[in-house]
Amino acid sequence: MSLKISSFSGIAPKVNPPLLNDTMAVVAQNCRVDRGSIRPLQGLTQAVAAPTTLGFTPKSIFKYGSPAWLYWANANVDVAMSPVPNDTWGRIYYTGGEAAYPQYTWTGRPSATGLAQGMRLGITQPGNGMISSIGVTGTATGTAYQRYYTFSYVSPMGEEGPPMANPVSVASITSTQTANLVFNTESLTNYNLGTGAFRRIYRTAQSTTSTTYEFVADVPIGTLTYADSLVDTQLGEVMPSASWFPPNAAMIGLKSTANGFFIGFFGNTLCVSEKYMPHAWTPANELAFPNAITALAVTTDSIVVFTQGSPYLVTGTDPATLTAIKIDNPQSVPYRKSCVDMGGYVMAASPDGLLNITQSNITVATLDYLTLTQWQAYSPTTLLGFFYEGIYIGFSSTTAFMFDTRKNPHVLTTLSGFPTIVGGYNDLSTDTLYLLDSTGIIWSWETGALSTFTWTSKPFRMPTPICPSAGRIYASGAITVQLFADGVSVFGPVSIPNSNVFRLPAGYKAKEFTMTLSGSNSIDSVAIANAISELS
Repeated sequence: MSLKISSFSGIAPKVNPPLLNDTMAVVAQNCRVDRGSIRPLQGLTQAVAAPTTLGFTPKSIFKYGSPAWLYWANANVDVAMSPVPNDTWGRIYYTGGEAAYPQYTWTGRPSATGLAQGMRLGITQPGNGMISSIGVTGTATGTAYQRYYTFSYVSPMGEEGPPMANPVSVASITSTQTANLVFNTESLTNYNLGTGAFRRIYRTAQSTTSTTYEFVADVPIGTLTYADSLVDTQLGEVMPSASWFPPNAAMIGLKSTANGFFIGFFGNTLCVSEKYMPHAWTPANELAFPNAITALAVTTDSIVVFTQGSPYLVTGTDPATLTAIKIDNPQSVPYRKSCVDMGGYVMAASPDGLLNITQSNITVATLDYLTLTQWQAYSPTTLLGFFYEGIYIGFSSTTAFMFDTRKNPHVLTTLSGFPTIVGGYNDLSTDTLYLLDSTGIIWSWETGALSTFTWTSKPFRMPTPICPSAGRIYASGAITVQLFADGVSVFGPVSIPNSNVFRLPAGYKAKEFTMTLSGSNSIDSVAIANAISELS
């Protein structure tokens, strides 16, 4: 009678060990089993030393360019790349950074040490009274009418904000006269409205405030006067920016969508930017939910909004026409950093387990692997999630693990011996996962020396008591083997060379056998038997 394992899988602590599938384990640590064999996980390689000039220990990172890395002291920074096609500024946008409002930075602005030095996202609305006066000069010829003026601020990058709320009127003017505008200055601290910015002036061509405002001129922000002598037929485009406000200062959780607009949230409100204009957030496009929002997930063509109550599916390709539908699966995601885009679906940690989110379908992927108590021991409220080659990698305050949903059944394995991970960055262009530890060191995942894995089989129960006499293991090198019979160690741990037959001790009989394998070489199969002839 023989016992042979020729395919290896992960763990399912929820299942009583003797009832596990024969390929499964009670311990599967620091190993890859996605090819059927056991392969030791490669360790980490230090990619970047801990910075020494920041004045803080970083908890969030972003791979940028020059400087190579950006650092933040907050662990809950969310970063999104610019949705603007061919963005020559190299802009990135983020929430949860060094200021109490959403920010953005661009090529040449970050410090050499890696501080983003972001400016406030959006363009502020001019205060009322910023047109201090309008005088009329020139000879009046023809019909006089009432005219209204307003203006918006425009950044050096062409980002336009909303106009002054209360336009200023000229009670009587004819087409042959000139309107002389005088502007007041106001504090524009934190916005990107310094050198190179300007005021964009609009006016009406008719005599009421409800009519269309049309473009007059762009005036450098440092110039406080403008003489408008245009006739109505010389006016330009209709003002497009009436509702292009900055995002709410409390907005967090920034994410980009495939349709070119950003989303974020504060309280129970989902915020939505205009398409390809991440500086413009129209309040009328916001969606409110019955409970506070905790996390956002972006799937292939929709948005999943997790709240303290039920989740919602938000659909639509235009920010002005998004609709929300309540999902009949009361799952919440307490910590948004557990949300990971897996390519076609999203995984995130709920109180019940690791969720698999595909458009409107939400399932608990770990339901058959971990009980509620076991999952809670993984500390899901502190779980950081990462994507690597189709595998979800999680680091929490108590546990580190890998969960591979590419195979059915899924594969759960654990990790040990790693530093405390507080953040990371997934560079899809080089297929490199970077992890940030609690000291500020950045490591690259699976690029170092081979780890020492441990894999312990399920308890195999024999029909009758046996005393196996020999074993054989096929591996790429020596493997440490330990055999347990009815819960008692009867052999090893001892290092066994590849493919060699090894003798097992006599003098006992048992009905239940468990094998523990460990080492830094890969394993294809292992077997024990009553006779050597049964090992072939």
